[in-house]
Amino acid sequence: MKLFATLFYALDRTSKTKEKLTLLKRYFGSVSAQDGTWALFFLLGGKVPRLFTTTDLRSITSRRTGLPLWLVEDSYDTVGDLAETLALLTTPTRTSPTSPSPLQLHQLAHRLQALANIEAEDEREALLWQLVESTPHTDRLILFKLMIGGLRIGVSKGLVTQALSELYEIDLAEMAHRLVGEWSPTEEQFRTLRQKESSGESLGNPYPFLLASPLDATQEAAITNTLSEWHIEWKWDGIRSQILKRSGRVIIWSRGEEVITETFPELVSAIEALDDDNLVLDGEIVVWGEHSPLPFGELQKRLNRKTVSPRLLQSLPARLIAYDILEQQGEDIREHSLANRREYLERVLQENSTPSLLLSPLLPVKSPAELAALRNEAREKQAEGLMLKHRDSQYGTGRRGSQWWKWKVDPLTLDVVLLYAQKGHGRRADLFSSYTFGVWKESELVTITKAYSGLTNQEIREVDTFIRKNTTERFGPVHAVPPTLVFEIAFDSIQQSKRHKAGVALRFPRILRIRRDKQAAEADTIESVAKLLEESTSS
Repeated sequence: MKLFATLFYALDRTSKTKEKLTLLKRYFGSVSAQDGTWALFFLLGGKVPRLFTTTDLRSITSRRTGLPLWLVEDSYDTVGDLAETLALLTTPTRTSPTSPSPLQLHQLAHRLQALANIEAEDEREALLWQLVESTPHTDRLILFKLMIGGLRIGVSKGLVTQALSELYEIDLAEMAHRLVGEWSPTEEQFRTLRQKESSGESLGNPYPFLLASPLDATQEAAITNTLSEWHIEWKWDGIRSQILKRSGRVIIWSRGEEVITETFPELVSAIEALDDDNLVLDGEIVVWGEHSPLPFGELQKRLNRKTVSPRLLQSLPARLIAYDILEQQGEDIREHSLANRREYLERVLQENSTPSLLLSPLLPVKSPAELAALRNEAREKQAEGLMLKHRDSQYGTGRRGSQWWKWKVDPLTLDVVLLYAQKGHGRRADLFSSYTFGVWKESELVTITKAYSGLTNQEIREVDTFIRKNTTERFGPVHAVPPTLVFEIAFDSIQQSKRHKAGVALRFPRILRIRRDKQAAEADTIESVAKLLEESTSS
């Protein structure tokens, strides 16, 4: 555990990518397979089963330490990170003559897993606290972080992949493929990871997703001069997915590397009916209306369901809009050109026609003016913009430089009034940086959305000062303020919702700027919101 704790704190102290890369290589170059496989599991975002809710953990800490619950809650409000709060509150006030012996990382992981199997809550609590007290105070932050739900120390999967690729001298694309999907923390899997030659991937593993880069003005000019070399498609607003069929078995993976097979049984049936028993399709899952995709909010009604009712299957049928094929007849064809892969994809879908599998149409574009006009039509198609892919591009890993680009439509905007705020977490735990905004409904301001990103550090400090000086009421950690500050927010789409008093939900809301030039009375109204909703619905 000492080796992993050293890595954890060192990674948390630095923001330099090269330094993090060095730390990871040094750790995995010296760690045992027993600990290394669990370290990799946690660094890739793996979690142990949840033992208690965060509310229960605060109550348990209060009972076991003798501290009043209000003090635990106020400490959390001040610190901002629950794991750090609990680690601080359980630090012994005096040095014990006999310090507890630290567990190895794999031992700690197994202990946490074993606790999850204990049904009696009192017994589980007692054993949990024994584990806390037997953990050296220097390691308790890690213990609580693993217990609550992950490390979150600014290390991406891509950085871990690069470190292991360089350390074990394995091609980056090959290492990415070995790590894609669900990582099983076993010694055997960890040893297999380090082998020079691939021993064959799991039948259930997807390929690393190829991502597009945002289109900038320079690239836009270069592409518009060579339009005949590019495939132009809609950028669909759904769930990016790979659907695998290997040896007749179908698995659906989201881009977030979650298995979502049970959520879309109609897609499983459609893929099972294909003649090819070993293929991988890449595309976007949407729910379908009469002639076109429905808004993303309708798709959300299908998510996180183990069983989908016949009513939902009928009212919100799922479709895969396929735009690439990565494996055909068991052969990895990612190194073939996009033009060739498109021919294979068209052949597969034409020979196996089904309403659940749709081919993403290529858009005929002959001039820059036509390209810009198509982009402006994206919302009418329930799309986010355009995808531009070079005909000769291979399907690689990550973002492929000048090969795939996404050109999204300009966001929708509203001027809104700050109503409530609360402190953030992590490095912003001492600043009010999470805001709730409202719009006018006659003479009353009603809440419409929350947002926490978009301001500079200096602007966050300015708003924080305003909130501290002008708080009118407190609702736990939430502070109400006078309705005087106006912000311009951006969002990608809007739809009806009962979650907010304004009756709508905004997708990906973020702050564009503080409108210092506007008074609160000049902010947008529920009528202007309704107009945006009507335009979105009618399109």
